[in-house]
Amino acid sequence: MIGAGPAGSVAALVLARAGLSVTLVAPDERAGFAIGEGLPPAARPVLAALGLGARIDAQGHRQAIGNRSAWGSERLAAADFIMHPFGHGWHLDRRTFDRDLREAAREAGAIAVAGSFRGIDGEPGAWRVGVATDHGSSTIATDVVIDCSGRRALLARRLGARRHRLDRLVACAALFTTAATDADATTLIEAIEEGWWYTAPLPDASRIVMFLTDSDLQSAHDVRAPMPFRTRLAQTRHVGPLCAGCGYEIASPLRVVAADTGRLDVVCGEGWYAAGDAAASFDPISSQGIMSAMQFGQRAAEAVLHGSPAAYAAAVEALYDRYRSMRATAYAQERRWEHAPFWARRHRDVALPGPFALRTR
Repeated sequence: MIGAGPAGSVAALVLARAGLSVTLVAPDERAGFAIGEGLPPAARPVLAALGLGARIDAQGHRQAIGNRSAWGSERLAAADFIMHPFGHGWHLDRRTFDRDLREAAREAGAIAVAGSFRGIDGEPGAWRVGVATDHGSSTIATDVVIDCSGRRALLARRLGARRHRLDRLVACAALFTTAATDADATTLIEAIEEGWWYTAPLPDASRIVMFLTDSDLQSAHDVRAPMPFRTRLAQTRHVGPLCAGCGYEIASPLRVVAADTGRLDVVCGEGWYAAGDAAASFDPISSQGIMSAMQFGQRAAEAVLHGSPAAYAAAVEALYDRYRSMRATAYAQERRWEHAPFWARRHRDVALPGPFALRTR
């Protein structure tokens, strides 16, 4: 397993439980805060099927009781989870969540190696994967490799796969803290002409605030320092006043990360699979990134166990097609700035290259 996020850890967990020898190559945690903390109610049966529901519930992640959005109108609309068949969602402590998934894989028998992918040679059934660690370089012999290295798709690209992006979405994010009590337990989204804002409370009583726009637009460059970020935040109708009303102040350096929609043209081949963001990445508006990564990891592992790469490619394609339809519907609901570049791009029906393919080396 190249990468130890939700996709890699779940794949390792499923394979280790089946009795296979599994090595999980986990790069060191990056400095700074983790981005990607929303887990919707629909993730509950996914976690339950993996036997992880009680484990996640016990960690004290903050309940998410619904969403509020100014999308298609300047007025806030609320969608509560009180009647959702799976109950509430979560605002995660993302580092704790990822560590729990890795620990579950280790408890099942997977070996975790702190290192980073450096290359691959050999052939299916006899791969040699190069890994760099703090103690030098090493080689891992393996029959199958699963690429869970995120949007970089380090292994898949080495084997000839190409990534196609639908957009250039980036997220500029910061953590905010306050000495006041913030009882809000919802996710708040606000559309503006240049993109959209997002904020959610976190389990440690901080709040994540993000501005999402396209990397080639001027707005993406205007918010990369704390002062202009705060200035733009103050100009919003809902997100800024929420933060100001609770006395929130920026408490971290800004982070800018890719948030684009994209996928590989080839998600698996003889002796290898791509899962999670390496296979296909989702716009945060979908709230599907973490859940889909876990599903990708599980299905990739099942494909290894049952020798069914074609079925895996079809499953990923079906999940991605459902996401594309949902994304198109979501962006079509906002028509206040139809001629603004950010929104005009999303109102076009831009197709990516055909279905996922198989490639054998």
